[in-house]
Amino acid sequence: MTLQQVITTVMESRSEDWIFDDDRQSWVYEHDLDIRLQGKPFSLKGPKPEEFDEPWAKRYPSSRAFRAQFQLWYRKSKLRDYLFVDVDGHRALLPVPRSQDELVISREQERVARILNCAHETRAAYFNRYIERFQVEDTADLRPV
Repeated sequence: MTLQQVITTVMESRSEDWIFDDDRQSWVYEHDLDIRLQGKPFSLKGPKPEEFDEPWAKRYPSSRAFRAQFQLWYRKSKLRDYLFVDVDGHRALLPVPRSQDELVISREQERVARILNCAHETRAAYFNRYIERFQVEDTADLRPV
């Protein structure tokens, strides 16, 4: 499978096509178990999450925001890195926009964020509300992780 085929599969998938493992922070595509999204598992004993300090990420009832990195894998190959921000008391994971002043994200960022948030019903509801603040473009570049 090529990189573009994996990306196309992710883009055309439905949120309910992904199997979520909370302990491992892993989402596996149920129609091809070689495709997965992987985050860093949260541990109370581990290092504290890194705070994210941009004004757009603090405009929520809970103003603390944290960096969250995820990767797209095919078998043992890491294909993409994604940077998200865990906002509003962990109520939603939002893609990092083009800049702190220009809330533009790519369609790919929006799709991956939707998959990650839909594992939890409450998170999905907040995500659907918060993502409306962003402009989604087909050709927007991913901000470096």
